[in-house]
Amino acid sequence: MAEKQKLKILAIHGYMQTVEVFKDRLSAFEKYLKSPKKGNFNVEIVYAQAPHKVQPFENQDQNQEGFGWLTIKNWEKDSQNPEAEFVGFKESFDSVKKVLEQNQDIDVILGFSQGAQFAALMVAHIIESEQQNLLKNLKGIFLASGVGSPMAGNLYFVKKYSYSQISDVKIKLHQFHCMGKQDEIIANWRSEKLMEMFDSKNQTKYVHEGKHFIPTKKADMEKFRDFFRNTLKDQQSSFVQDNQKFSDSEFDFEYDENLYIKGYNYEQQQNNQETDEEVFIKQEKVIEQLEMEEKKNELEIIEKTEKESDKQEQNEQITSKKEGQLEEQKIQQSDCQQQNGKQEEKQQYQKEQEQQQKEQEQLQKEQQDLQIQQDQVQQKQQEQLEEQENFDFSKLNLLQKSKYITGSIVLGAIGGLLCWKLKK
Repeated sequence: MAEKQKLKILAIHGYMQTVEVFKDRLSAFEKYLKSPKKGNFNVEIVYAQAPHKVQPFENQDQNQEGFGWLTIKNWEKDSQNPEAEFVGFKESFDSVKKVLEQNQDIDVILGFSQGAQFAALMVAHIIESEQQNLLKNLKGIFLASGVGSPMAGNLYFVKKYSYSQISDVKIKLHQFHCMGKQDEIIANWRSEKLMEMFDSKNQTKYVHEGKHFIPTKKADMEKFRDFFRNTLKDQQSSFVQDNQKFSDSEFDFEYDENLYIKGYNYEQQQNNQETDEEVFIKQEKVIEQLEMEEKKNELEIIEKTEKESDKQEQNEQITSKKEGQLEEQKIQQSDCQQQNGKQEEKQQYQKEQEQQQKEQEQLQKEQQDLQIQQDQVQQKQQEQLEEQENFDFSKLNLLQKSKYITGSIVLGAIGGLLCWKLKK
């Protein structure tokens, strides 16, 4: 049996979860990867705990304890600063940094839901802050049901921004983006937005049939296993060498620095000493314009997709109709061939029956001729027997007559002799 391959994973749980909950959710996942006949990995999973205690959603148990990495409630307002900021990021990053410092041989980062979003932002921050040695052994990232948006926009409100509106930087790693076809919590398009943070090379998108979870069916696990194997095989990639600081990027969210939005001149705002309300209005216009452009693009894409879909549907209908006609012709031909075959079989059967009848009649005739011959032989034998009997009887009579005559002669001779003696 092949030697087990080392695989060390950093697991980052989702929103309203804990390490214990996530560990239980990944138990079947871990068991499969460790199985000699399935994954055959020497797996070690290191879990990180989010530091921010969060409140359950309205439809959840209000007594349930849960933690988060980034939440709207942690994006705080600062009246002296009009720029958006991930205020909760520092504590979250610091908690994971301690884990990384104790485990610098992590091969793959695995993040689920909000944990997937935080994992991507954390990797980007490590590159920007030039702390790549924390992940010097990193080869890949596995993101399940990841949240690509919303991201913090500014301190007044939170809107949907794709990563491409914030930065042009692409993180270079082997990636596996897993999303559920029936996920009602994180729509697939939001997970696809998270993919924009990464270089498209070595990028795998996988949509499973389930909802908001990491699937553990055989077909799903085989996909995960293959990703881990291929990722570990790549000896050429280096996280440190492939991901240098984003020096020319607008992407920057150091602990006390802010996440900028393209299209707004913050420096001009400070020079003009605009009020917060004026800043808000200007920012709103910028965002509105960006959203209109995005909506326009989306509508164009939808319209184009619908046209292509209609055309494809028409082609499929035509193809389906042709296939149906062809199938019907095949069925008719098959039925005709079957009928012809049955007719030929019937005729052949009749011929065989007639042939058997002729052979039987011939056999009967031969038997009759043989019987006649036997009768003739028997009759002839009987006649010969009768002739033999008649001959034997005649022969017996002749013999008896001969004996009688002989006896008479002897008696006559004896009598004559006696008389002769008496006369003397």
